[in-house]
Amino acid sequence: MSNQKNYKQRMILLFVFLLSGCDWLWGEPPLPEVTAENCKPENVKRIRNEEARNKFLSNCALRSTIKPSRPRGW
Repeated sequence: MSNQKNYKQRMILLFVFLLSGCDWLWGEPPLPEVTAENCKPENVKRIRNEEARNKFLSNCALRSTIKPSRPRGW
């Protein structure tokens, strides 16, 4: 009886331990990488969570690089 109880407890602990690293099961999935392809509207629509979609869109807006202006001899 105690071996069977001990076995069940170990299996439950193993199951919980293995799933503890799976954040996507309980939380939101990670955002995709910010690229030109992923920032297209049809790809952004795939993000179901509105808060995550807004965060991703703001990252897409910030991805443009700032280029230095040409020198002017005033």
